[in-house]
Amino acid sequence: MNFQKELQTLIIPIIKGLPIIVALVMLSILFTRRVIKYTTPEYQSSAALKLDNRDFSTSTINIFDSQGFSNIANDVMTEIEVFKSKNLIQKAFEKLDFDVSYYRIGDIRTTEMYKESPFTISYKLLSPQAQDKLFYLRYQGNNIFELLPNKEAASGSRITVDSLWKDEHISFTIKKNEALLTKKMQALQIDDLFGIQFNSFEKLAKNVNADNFYVRPVDKDVSIVKLYYQHEVPAKAALFLNALMQTYVEDYQSNKENNMDGILQFVNQQLASVEVKLKESEANLANYKAQNGIVNAIQETDATIKQLSEFNTRIVNYDIQEAELNRLFEYLATGNSLQGFSPNFESLLEPVFKDSYLKAQNLELEKQDLLLKYQPESDIIVNIENKISSLRVFINESVKNTLENIGTKRTELEQAIAKIDEKIKKYPNKERETAFLQREVMLNEQMYNLLAEKRTELAIARRSNHTFHKVLDPATIASTPISPNKPLYYGVAVFFALLGGIGFSFLKHFMTAKIKNKKDLTEMSNYPIIGFVNRVRDKRLEVDALTNLYTNIEILQRNQLKGETPIITITSMLPNEGKTFTATNLAKLMSMTGKKVLLIDMDLRKPSVHNAFDINNNRGMAAIIEKKLKPKRAIVRTKMKNLQVIPGGKFDTATSPIIFSLQNIAFIHSLKESYDLIIIDTPPLGMVVDAVPLMHQADLNLLVVRSEQSKIRNFRSTSDLIEEFAIPNLYLVLNDVKRRSERYYGYDDAYYNPELRLRALESA
Repeated sequence: MNFQKELQTLIIPIIKGLPIIVALVMLSILFTRRVIKYTTPEYQSSAALKLDNRDFSTSTINIFDSQGFSNIANDVMTEIEVFKSKNLIQKAFEKLDFDVSYYRIGDIRTTEMYKESPFTISYKLLSPQAQDKLFYLRYQGNNIFELLPNKEAASGSRITVDSLWKDEHISFTIKKNEALLTKKMQALQIDDLFGIQFNSFEKLAKNVNADNFYVRPVDKDVSIVKLYYQHEVPAKAALFLNALMQTYVEDYQSNKENNMDGILQFVNQQLASVEVKLKESEANLANYKAQNGIVNAIQETDATIKQLSEFNTRIVNYDIQEAELNRLFEYLATGNSLQGFSPNFESLLEPVFKDSYLKAQNLELEKQDLLLKYQPESDIIVNIENKISSLRVFINESVKNTLENIGTKRTELEQAIAKIDEKIKKYPNKERETAFLQREVMLNEQMYNLLAEKRTELAIARRSNHTFHKVLDPATIASTPISPNKPLYYGVAVFFALLGGIGFSFLKHFMTAKIKNKKDLTEMSNYPIIGFVNRVRDKRLEVDALTNLYTNIEILQRNQLKGETPIITITSMLPNEGKTFTATNLAKLMSMTGKKVLLIDMDLRKPSVHNAFDINNNRGMAAIIEKKLKPKRAIVRTKMKNLQVIPGGKFDTATSPIIFSLQNIAFIHSLKESYDLIIIDTPPLGMVVDAVPLMHQADLNLLVVRSEQSKIRNFRSTSDLIEEFAIPNLYLVLNDVKRRSERYYGYDDAYYNPELRLRALESA
């Protein structure tokens, strides 16, 4: 049973509010449809690129061996930062035809057209001020456009199709897109408003940011990256990604060639120097042998000479490293931007050097963009300059440390060579001299062969256009937008509409739900219902409406109030619920049975009992309380023989402690001797608690609840007051109950005549 009641509590408000819920859902769907219609769609293209995970300076050429350098593959996360660099993105835009943007301007939404533009523009910039500025064009018909100063302007400069228009910043010519207009004649209508913008590559690159461009590795152990780009024009999204990957590969190839050129130049210089030394050493050896008649070299020196050759080869490698590092160190000392120099990253031992150098380059690009918006002395610019300075210091220290390490290793090798030389000096004169000359020849010959081999490898690698980067998935044009997400939009809209509708239904039910019948009243309260008052249409028959209530009170009085004059208080939760109606008509009905009844109006804020009997309200309880009138003089006789009334009177300054003081309550008890029943009309309990002291002294307290008007929430709050003040002997009266269609059993037709019935009541 409890479960059924709880279920009804949940379902009934929803059923009652179903029209509101349905209306809100329909409105949310219509609103969402409008939002989607006027929201600029975003299309996303994706592409995949496999990175060349080999180190082109080591794996193919092997100039730097394990003695000096470790072969470190390109770091995937570092390459992701390269993809995000503004410099690379700008180079990609330079390959595309995004320099002019075409827009159709509507009342609510501006849409970029790209290839769907009904016209094209060929232009020539005369000043940078014309870039990144939106020009408004309105088509006037007959191949005439108007160039407007702003969107709301009524008129502007007239421009004819295929004719040159020029000002101090730009000159351009408008041409119709005949191919498009043949298919879509409605694409160009009179009064259509368009926008054109001549984009700078810097602005285009700046518009690519973390909100619309993502680069992610497929896996940390796999050198494959996925690129994503969002744009309202699907073709532009795909074209940009393909151009970016192509630019990245070309930039990689260009950097490789630049590094090769620097190394090749150094190798050529060393090779020329060694070639001279080789020829001199060969000539010296030949002359010495001829002069001294030496035919064969001493075999004991072979091992020593080979060891010397290996040591000298390592020194050559150190020379190559040192030359590249000195070139980088000299450039860093100039303080110039890192954008103008592409170092050979493999020339440093620290793996973090490449990351630091690229971060510094990106920060310099970011600084250039920020200087367009902020002053050089702003905190943002100062902060980024501090970061760049810190990174440059780190890079400079890395170069210095590497040079010091190379110097230390070179010193160790030179010391080893000196020891071998001392050993050779101990040989006999001819053998020693021959060994020296032979060593010089072998040394120079091996060095010459090594450099010649490296030059050949470098030349081959330099001229090779092959790259091991591979586009796995080129970007394609997206057919459906990713934003707005229609299912998500509709789902969220319907969800909140249902939530709001159900919430509103429960709130409305809570605020407006009313007690309809005895069943509702029984379910909400533990207080007994003593009776009900029927609804009547004819005011002259109002007394008949209280028959049920009268009967139950009589039974209660005979069983519980024997031999006493009961005091009955009648109250309600709020005004207009029928407490005065019940009090006056109950008094009438009781008096008709022969009882002597006194009706007292204690609702002194808004007294109304006197209206029911058409008596004067100038004197009454107010005058008694203020001691301006003796109690007996306040009692007014009515037309009914056994019914007397004490009206409320006029009492504007009274307070509840005075009105319902113990003295006044004692006065009411003193009247018991003169009457069979005392009925008191009190203020609404839900408005004020003035009458609580009196209700504690009463024999019977009636709380009137009006059917289909009294609200449930008011009843619950009043019930809390009743429990809080522990009001005894409380019974509920359900007022304004619809009478069932029935006839009075056993009476003749005269009973149904209002006039005859009224006379009968009056005679009683």
